[in-house]
Amino acid sequence: MQKLKNELVQKEQEISRLLENNKALAQIIHRDNKLIPAMELAVNTFLQNQNTLSPQQLKEQGLALAAHLQTMSQERKFNLTEYQTNGQPLASTGICAVDAVLQLMYQRALQEQIDYNLRITENIKTTALQSLSEEDFSHLLADLIENAFIAMSDVADKKILINLGRMGNHLSVEISDNGQPFSPEIFQDFGLKAHTTHAGNGGSGIGLMDIWKLKKKYRASLVITEYAPGTYSYTKQISLIFDAKKHYIIQTYRRRELGQIRFRDDLYIFPC
Repeated sequence: MQKLKNELVQKEQEISRLLENNKALAQIIHRDNKLIPAMELAVNTFLQNQNTLSPQQLKEQGLALAAHLQTMSQERKFNLTEYQTNGQPLASTGICAVDAVLQLMYQRALQEQIDYNLRITENIKTTALQSLSEEDFSHLLADLIENAFIAMSDVADKKILINLGRMGNHLSVEISDNGQPFSPEIFQDFGLKAHTTHAGNGGSGIGLMDIWKLKKKYRASLVITEYAPGTYSYTKQISLIFDAKKHYIIQTYRRRELGQIRFRDDLYIFPC
């Protein structure tokens, strides 16, 4: 009982600190909502007036704008570092938008008491940006991680593993969680229509549709692996491999159960 009480106190302290961090970050965002449009206007005005300014005036105004933007950037970098909570820096891809999504999801995981593990192959940036755009990469990760969070909403011991690496020379994105398994209807409808079994917990099925759109756009292979209960720390893994092979594969211990259903022609089911 004493141990549980101590853990409860620690959790309450952590929640209190996270709430303070969120409040501080909200203030920064509120301020940035005004500062960023103002800086955008200042840069556009500077560019429009460049033909009417002398070289010295151009230099002075340009340096002033650059200095102000650099100050803003350094402040945001300091704030994000300050609000990391475990003393160890989160692994980085070196891709700005992708790292921002991973950091945001990490903060959410802390709030929702999700064990958040991130593994990144060294120097993955070149492989990633040869495979897909920065915007699509960040969008894909946001959808995959968000879906995992929703799937774990009813699980007591939530955990997620994000593995960004290579399979051969191809980018591989793997998301493992210990949430509820997919229903057969999800396998059947993946990419064809919005479908979710977690409507009461924030699921809409739109994320799955977007994941399929990116799979189709980049001719990637989608592999979903399901693990039998008690055999692994996670219940399932979703992998996207940017190998231009366009596979759609389910590896599952439920092959006999799923084999009773007539599936689409592009889906292959294998035992796990």
